[in-house]
Amino acid sequence: MRKFIVLCSILLSWQSFSKSAVGTPEAQTGIGFTLGIPTGVSFNHFFDKNVSFDGLFSYKSSNTYNKMTLFGGLVFHFPEYYFIDLVPLNLYYGIGAELSHKNWDDKGKDDETLIGPRISGGSGHWFEQVPIELNLEGALVFSIIEETEVDFEIFVLGRYYF
Repeated sequence: MRKFIVLCSILLSWQSFSKSAVGTPEAQTGIGFTLGIPTGVSFNHFFDKNVSFDGLFSYKSSNTYNKMTLFGGLVFHFPEYYFIDLVPLNLYYGIGAELSHKNWDDKGKDDETLIGPRISGGSGHWFEQVPIELNLEGALVFSIIEETEVDFEIFVLGRYYF
């Protein structure tokens, strides 16, 4: 419990330092959902208008296996990078890590825990009237622990910011 309190204190002080270091008066935090691969709950916290921390938790259950995915990383944003019919669209890319655990229902297969770097990129739109964003994102995940494999993920995500 003591380690958890120390870790939370360090993270909160780092967040306060990073906000003041980049000169932003107030950071924005968003929570939302993703639909696609993976489908889950998404989180994003902006340190300034061009840098944020992005994370996702996903759980999938099927007839053959149950899979939990957790990822997080830094994302670099380019607001209003291009326009389609006068609608400003943002471009972003990020780098981070992904952890996934697959529990097979078949008794002949071992459970898999995969860890590796994740490179993502996407495009989306911020709505001016309400604090909502909609994005289309794709990512390459290079699993290097337990097995070596490459996965491609693509999903639509929406977040509400407060």
